[in-house]
Amino acid sequence: MKSVKGWGPPVASVCAVILACGFALSKQNRAAAGIHELSLVGMSLSNAARDAQAGNMSQADTKVLESQRAELRNRMNEASKPGLVQAELIESARKTGLDVREVQPIAASTNGAKNVIVNPSYRVSVQGNYSQIAEYMQICKEQRVPVRPTGFRVNSALDDNGKPSRALRAELTMEAFRPKPADKSPKGGA
Repeated sequence: MKSVKGWGPPVASVCAVILACGFALSKQNRAAAGIHELSLVGMSLSNAARDAQAGNMSQADTKVLESQRAELRNRMNEASKPGLVQAELIESARKTGLDVREVQPIAASTNGAKNVIVNPSYRVSVQGNYSQIAEYMQICKEQRVPVRPTGFRVNSALDDNGKPSRALRAELTMEAFRPKPADKSPKGGA
């Protein structure tokens, strides 16, 4: 028995060393897993930062964008002024060589519906050949204050003596764009 009692403390010491080694190995594995996870997070953050930096605009690009926005706002304001739209329609017709007979605003009709936004429309009567009329409709979509054709009718034109001429007379309905009204409702709910 004395020999068994003599072996007790060394065996306990050996078991304590084995347990300490097992505990150290488990801590090392947990630390390695944590380091690997932090490495993955670091790479993800680096990629996100690189993508954000690539997506940022330079100051020159920002200035160009701001000037384009200001130009668009000016053009939208001009679109709400019938005199400017009519002048653009006449100028575009003259560029194509058409003879302008009439440019008149058309009264908007909502048929009694409320809260309906109706874009301003114009009746345009021009005289010329078919290719000039087609070119005119294209130019109208690209002019400073753009309009789009919503109605189109072509007839033979009459000369000054009332006889049919070689020219065509086009009756066009053109629709201008209207800026979206500003929302005046209070922000947030009550």
